[in-house]
Amino acid sequence: MAGYSGYSMSNNAVDAYENGEKPYSKWTKQDLLIGYSQVCKESGFEIYDLSKIRVDILKRQLLVCSSWHHTSSRYNKTDFYEISVDACERLTEEIVKELISLKEEKTSSCIEKWEVSYLVWSGTRNHPRATEYTETVDYDTSKSYVLTEHGKKKISANGFRFLKKL
Repeated sequence: MAGYSGYSMSNNAVDAYENGEKPYSKWTKQDLLIGYSQVCKESGFEIYDLSKIRVDILKRQLLVCSSWHHTSSRYNKTDFYEISVDACERLTEEIVKELISLKEEKTSSCIEKWEVSYLVWSGTRNHPRATEYTETVDYDTSKSYVLTEHGKKKISANGFRFLKKL
């Protein structure tokens, strides 16, 4: 159903939550373990003890992007995820043991200097005003944000642009 539920999310996003879908960051280990058990019981798969596997690994193994919905008063596009039946079917005892033994992966990061442009919003709800700022920042390639004079800015935000590498 089209429309918005208050100022936080679309009615379709509310329906997605009710159907067990949610944004990647909202999935907890407890949610993953319960969802995995339910999928296995419904599909007749063997159930393994996944409680010793780190949550970030569980998310990568079990979740699949199922849809996207508008969220916030700015109509942001947010991906929603659900537990994949195929992923649950592919799990074997050997794979579970291997996942338990995985150590924390270190992402290779590199600090790069960039000239970036981003928006800072001001004004009122009825009369919003966006001011564009340009500055030079140090960008850590393993992060999804940069630190600017106006605080953290997500590199995926509307209005954020990498202008040139210095």
